[in-house]
Parts: sequence; structure tokens; C-alpha cells
Amino acid sequence: ALDCGKFEVEQHRIKTKYLAAANFALTQIISDTDTVARLAEFVGEAKQTIWTERPFYIVPGVYLFRSAGVMSAMRGNMGIKVAPQTLKQMQDCRTAKEQKEFGYKIAKEVILEAKKQNFPAVYIIPPAKKPETIIPLLKETELV
Repeated sequence: ALDCGKFEVEQHRIKTKYLAAANFALTQIISDTDTVARLAEFVGEAKQTIWTERPFYIVPGVYLFRSAGVMSAMRGNMGIKVAPQTLKQMQDCRTAKEQKEFGYKIAKEVILEAKKQNFPAVYIIPPAKKPETIIPLLKETELV
């Protein structure tokens, strides 16, 4: 896993993985488009300095948050980086439906930004009890 909050540290870790013949790395869950843009800058620099002999791919991770409780728990207990303002926006949603819609919006924006930044793929983690909820997201972002 690549931690998008620690690019300086990750530079060394990615180089180690690359030299050990890895072909790709998966990011931790990304919950905002600014992080995707910073990740794209990191990849651009790494292509020039780290993986110059053969391709190496970074695959951004996306989670379809469906509630403020899950977002808060993942941020606190699992160390998933969620910007404080994103968590606040999710918490400000008044109904469960609004929270689900906001989570969908975040996931969609991250996927579209990853596509815009020319990442070769993204991986999506669906909610454990509702895996089918990513189907509209896949279709709407034209991942399938």
C-alpha cells in the first residue's frame, strides 16, 4: 500500500518495491481530488527518477462511503486519511440518504480525477454488506 499522505517516505519504499521486481502498488483509500492530483505529481517525478528501466504503476484506491459513522471509524480506527472538511461535510448531511449521496459523489469525483490524471486503473472497495452499490458508479464513470 502507498500512503498518499507521506510521499517523502513513500519515495524510498516504492524504489525498494521497484528494485524487488514489483510492477505496481496500490494506494490506501483516497477521499479527495487534491490527493489524486498530488499523487499524479509524485508519479511524474518517480517516472523520471525511480522507475526508469521499466514501467511501474500506481493504482488509486476508492471506497464508497455510505455514512458519517463509517467514514469517521475508518479515519480514526483504520488510519484512512479523510480530510477534516470532507468528514465535516459528511456529518452535516441530515439523512442517511444524503450521506450515501455524498459518499457516492466523493467516490465519483476521485475516479474521474484519476482518469483525468491518466492513471491506468483504479480499484474500488464496495461497502461490505452492499457490494452492488458500486455498479452505478462503475457505469457512470465509464469504468465498465
